[in-house]
Amino acid sequence: MSDPDWWGPQGPQEVPDLFGRRSLREKREPIRFLDPTGRALTDLPVSDREVLELHKLMLYCRTFDRWIQRVHPLGAFSRYAPFEGQEASMVGSASALSDLDWIIPTYREYAVFLVRGVPVRELLLRLVVRKGDPLKGHELTLYGSRRYRIVMPAGAVGIMTSVAVGIAWGIKKRGAREVVMTYLGDGATSKGDFHEGLNMAGVLRVPAVFFCQNNRYAISLRVERQTASPTIAEKGMAYGIDWYRVDGNDVVAVRHVTSTLAERARSEYVPFLVEALTYRLGPHTTVDNPRVYRSDEEVMEWRAQDPLIRTRAYLKERGMWSDDEERVYVERVESELNAEIERVLKEPELEPEVILEDVYSYPTREVLRSMEELRKQLGGIRVSEGHRTPT
Repeated sequence: MSDPDWWGPQGPQEVPDLFGRRSLREKREPIRFLDPTGRALTDLPVSDREVLELHKLMLYCRTFDRWIQRVHPLGAFSRYAPFEGQEASMVGSASALSDLDWIIPTYREYAVFLVRGVPVRELLLRLVVRKGDPLKGHELTLYGSRRYRIVMPAGAVGIMTSVAVGIAWGIKKRGAREVVMTYLGDGATSKGDFHEGLNMAGVLRVPAVFFCQNNRYAISLRVERQTASPTIAEKGMAYGIDWYRVDGNDVVAVRHVTSTLAERARSEYVPFLVEALTYRLGPHTTVDNPRVYRSDEEVMEWRAQDPLIRTRAYLKERGMWSDDEERVYVERVESELNAEIERVLKEPELEPEVILEDVYSYPTREVLRSMEELRKQLGGIRVSEGHRTPT
């Protein structure tokens, strides 16, 4: 790799016992079960059938990601944040949670939405552009989802850390067996919100897992220029939070680490900080040019660490997957996506008032006053454009 110390002094940790490591040096070594060639380094904590399902999930998410980038230049979608290369981190962590656990993603975790079961239609509605602006008039984007236990992310990185602590504190006060999983990038750990949130999580002892996908770049800024700390994970020590590092391109390791820590957080009401070492193979967003700040050689080196290479090789070695099966699977997914976008583009736009409808269970006097004012302001615009005026 371009940075030989990336995996620690002795390479990724191969010991499956998460809690058997004691020294700081041991904890800094990322946990790994599958090497980049797909070779199992020890007995896997999941069945081969589960590896197959994880591979299909990652492949589905990658197909979605590449499909969006391919059709993006046609003008149907707004700016998009690709996640190719980070599928194992997202799929492994999200699939380890229970349906009752809460998730706070960032603007990049489309794979987490898909693993959670959010319909593709909802994700496409989040991205579709009409009249120059994204069509954000639908439930998931406006309010999040109680059904899928997803809190919608904010554009500013790091600020949802404290929100996660508040939700987790409420869970603890209710005595519920739930966990809040908060996603963040390495750039977010350079923000004050991250440290304030972790400090309160440590003080209040809340059931939260802070999952940092260290993809090496905060837009164009390399992680080494963001922090002098040897690792991001060990920053948890300052706040009394136990921490772990995992090979973020090994979906088996990510799932095992996340499920183990989530269960502890759920049963013991304790927070954890996880650093998943991965790499963003594509641009930061569809308006970014990554060649300005990183070399093609670096990207090629990380492509050799591709998370799908590992599971594909592991499964093919056991006769459970083939190139033909993968080709057919991808073609089917692409066909489904093409059909879905045709339906989404025919969806009617919702009225702007909906943004005020779910502020409270019952609208307050202030909300009703705001809605009336909004309707008055929109009235003239709608009449001139031929839209209906709400009553």
